[in-house]
Amino acid sequence: MVAPTTRAWGPLVLQAKIEERSPLPLHRQATTDGNARFYGLELVNRGTGTDPWPETQLDAAVRWAAALCRRHGWTERSVIGHKEWQPGKIDPAFVMDGFRTRAASGCTPIG
Repeated sequence: MVAPTTRAWGPLVLQAKIEERSPLPLHRQATTDGNARFYGLELVNRGTGTDPWPETQLDAAVRWAAALCRRHGWTERSVIGHKEWQPGKIDPAFVMDGFRTRAASGCTPIG
């Protein structure tokens, strides 16, 4: 998730997230610290890339992402997975496009 303090510079993936562009460009180098620029949610499983995610855990993560988007006025296109940012990472093992689709309806500001 892009943090509100992020500046409009950095590698192509960071810039694409700031501008909420999709699809993301290929990212082959870890040149910018994502921990300083994104909100992070730690989800627990075996980390094998094939371990299934409990629906209750996935639902909580979707609601968390949607709440951050809603609070900052972002769309679901601001949601990013670790594997989309950091080369060599396999997490999360679920498909991020599906996750973003599930979060989309909750990103709409209430009121």
